[in-house]
Amino acid sequence: GTLPQQQQQQQPWQGKDFFVEEIEPASVALFKFRNGQWDDFAFLSKKNGKKNSLTKRQRETVIARLDFLRDVTMGVTSAKEAEIAVLELLLRAEEDCNAS
Repeated sequence: GTLPQQQQQQQPWQGKDFFVEEIEPASVALFKFRNGQWDDFAFLSKKNGKKNSLTKRQRETVIARLDFLRDVTMGVTSAKEAEIAVLELLLRAEEDCNAS
């Protein structure tokens, strides 16, 4: 009776929930990063309904740095760890932007 319920409570990440909460956002962010779709990131978007906290110059600087990192990670297979670090930062920035 109660054992399966306890196991469910101890394992909050069931397959679908884990995908929606963790895998899908990371996959989407990685796709945008690899394709340079910077406007699709809420924290970089010019179309953002909220007032963007970045100035035009700051936005251009961030995009230039992301372009550089993208070129490095796409051209060098050993740089995939750097891509993971960039992905983590992008996900945090999106989360912070969407939370405010």
